[in-house]
Amino acid sequence: MIDYLHLSGGVLLKGTSERQLLNHLMTLMPTYSWREIGGVVVVRPKDAWDDPTNVLNLPTKPFEATNMMLGEVLHAAASGGNAGSVPGP
Repeated sequence: MIDYLHLSGGVLLKGTSERQLLNHLMTLMPTYSWREIGGVVVVRPKDAWDDPTNVLNLPTKPFEATNMMLGEVLHAAASGGNAGSVPGP
């Protein structure tokens, strides 16, 4: 439960649940939607949810990244968990 949150535009959300807050945020960003997947909140562009070719829906193998730059990690994820990454557990 959110005790107190003041958003720009004068919106005050007191006693609001996290779910209600996310729903409100999506009204501010109507091209996005959120879902809870395995206990994790995932926010994506609406069109990405149902597009199997969208990069957010492409499968990758588990991998770990230590002392790597963000670009290297993204490259490893996009290449299926390869590109010099260490396989995950």
